[in-house]
Amino acid sequence: LYILRGNIIRADDREAAYQAYRQARQHLEAAHQLSSSAETMLWMSAVYGKLASMRTLKMIYYGARSKALMEEAHALARNNPKFYMLAGAHMMHTPKLFGGGHARARAFLLRALDLARDWQETDALVVRWALRPEIWAHLAQAAVFAGEASEARHYLEKALRAQPDFGYVIRDIRPQLDVLENAP
Repeated sequence: LYILRGNIIRADDREAAYQAYRQARQHLEAAHQLSSSAETMLWMSAVYGKLASMRTLKMIYYGARSKALMEEAHALARNNPKFYMLAGAHMMHTPKLFGGGHARARAFLLRALDLARDWQETDALVVRWALRPEIWAHLAQAAVFAGEASEARHYLEKALRAQPDFGYVIRDIRPQLDVLENAP
């Protein structure tokens, strides 16, 4: 919930969002101490990625920690679409110089999409995420970042057909795509 809170308030209050992500990190690290799993590593990786994006002076530490956790999670669950979706989201925000970029993000996200088709969660207590609509949303955002409006529109529409009330798509990606499509 702290991650969600940070995502919601980030545009209006970056400091409060940063604190929410720090609280999320503390809770996830405690959970990880109790039971180490690919799932907690992926969530921790996501939180460290968000922290890295908000603190220039700590970016290298947070980014390295995020990457290390993601690699550990991948070693535990190689065919987990959650890993590939999160890796794709990270690649969108990572410069090409450091191994990121649109093409790399798209490759990870398409792999996540392929794996999500047959993925069966084995633990009833694990949050269901990295489902097809969420992956399509990330593909839409990656296409927006790459300036590919038609590809972005294609994935945005797929995400909204599957989940018409998808807040992330409606609130974040659609306005970005509108700007791209209306650019001179």
